[in-house]
Amino acid sequence: MNKNRSRTYTPQEILDTIAAAFNETTEGEYALLSPKGKPDPALHNLYMNPAETPNLIHNPHTRDGFAVEIQSKKHGTAILEYPEELHDILTLTKNPGYHITKIYRKTGHPTAATQDKLTIIKIEDGFPTTQEIEKAFKKTNTQPTYIKIQNNTIKKTQPTPQKNTQQQKKQNTTQTIKKLAIKFHK
Repeated sequence: MNKNRSRTYTPQEILDTIAAAFNETTEGEYALLSPKGKPDPALHNLYMNPAETPNLIHNPHTRDGFAVEIQSKKHGTAILEYPEELHDILTLTKNPGYHITKIYRKTGHPTAATQDKLTIIKIEDGFPTTQEIEKAFKKTNTQPTYIKIQNNTIKKTQPTPQKNTQQQKKQNTTQTIKKLAIKFHK
């Protein structure tokens, strides 16, 4: 059996995985990926590289950063905060014994999870855009499948046009600049 071959998941397995990973309502839009190899480098680019994800920079909901759950079979689970503990996150996840299992907004809302070589990323407003996901996972030769979950049913879908338009990004940037200007005047 070829170990690099992607596994096919049943709709119930996907629902169960999302429900377990996001421990809240599963309603919403997601990107499903089954990367060839470790998804950690793509998740680093998606959530911890500001140059790669301008949508997260411009979004006021993600301004505080993320909590990153890292698991090791030998040492258990640790939750580290980004950007404060970026060096520690990189040190651990570059080690083959450690991998990212979940990423949360610091407000507690889950945004990404990996389980059994399946990576699930929430893509609604305030989360990464479909373009950012595709760019981050391009190096793993992985094409995302987009799904929408409503009333406990999964529908394969085309990605919804992103709600965070250029005008909204400009407004968010202007608000951020105003907040920073206030700090400079104190």
